[in-house]
Amino acid sequence: MIQAHRLLMKQEWRLNKWGWSSLLMLSLSAGFLLTFYWLTQKALHFENSKLENGLSYFQFVFLGEVFLMFPFSIVLGSSRVLRQMKDQGVFDLIFSSYRVFIPALFCQTLVWALLESVKVLLLILLVSLFGVPWAVIGQTLALLSLSIFLIPASFGFGLISCALVLKLGRGDNLLPPIVLFTGLVSGAYFPTTVFPPAVREITQAFFPFALFLEGIRSFITGGNSPTFSQVLYFSLSSVIWLLVGMGWVRWNSSKA
Repeated sequence: MIQAHRLLMKQEWRLNKWGWSSLLMLSLSAGFLLTFYWLTQKALHFENSKLENGLSYFQFVFLGEVFLMFPFSIVLGSSRVLRQMKDQGVFDLIFSSYRVFIPALFCQTLVWALLESVKVLLLILLVSLFGVPWAVIGQTLALLSLSIFLIPASFGFGLISCALVLKLGRGDNLLPPIVLFTGLVSGAYFPTTVFPPAVREITQAFFPFALFLEGIRSFITGGNSPTFSQVLYFSLSSVIWLLVGMGWVRWNSSKA
């Protein structure tokens, strides 16, 4: 079984590994994205203003993009891999066993998400051109590995998207706006303090991405490290999303 999963991951790597032309396009895309945020900051005259955590608007959005890109790649990659299984004609065989389907989907999704995360490194390399202090860049690199704690929640979201694909046939078309909405309510593009108190409490209670981003930004700007209770709550909420996703896919597999 382990050997089979290893072969699946190697296949996914061969199908999706980047060439030089792809890396060039990714670099241009990353540069355009940073330029868009930088010009937005200038247009709104945010250059000299700081958000409540001491970050400029550009730095704030940059951290949101960097720390959510890998988790959201897992969300989007899950339904993509599911579609790929169907196109290759192996879906019915793999999906016939729930215990085979979940690990197979996870292995291939993880490889695709890691390849997609090349964009993260490109963003970090290019952001110094926009005046972000090297101290912030260094801390970003040092804390990047903490994104792995979002894998359970991300794969849970991905499994829910797969259940939508199985149920609706075209549920994957709903994913980009769902991911965008999740990023918005998680504080990727603006502080969650702009929400009414009740909405913010719901966001922090049900979206582990919001808790994660808030903790990362606070730590980078010299705030307090997360407490044990905060880490425990974040971890539990992340695992709950994974269990919900697994349960939904299992329910759909029993209906298939």
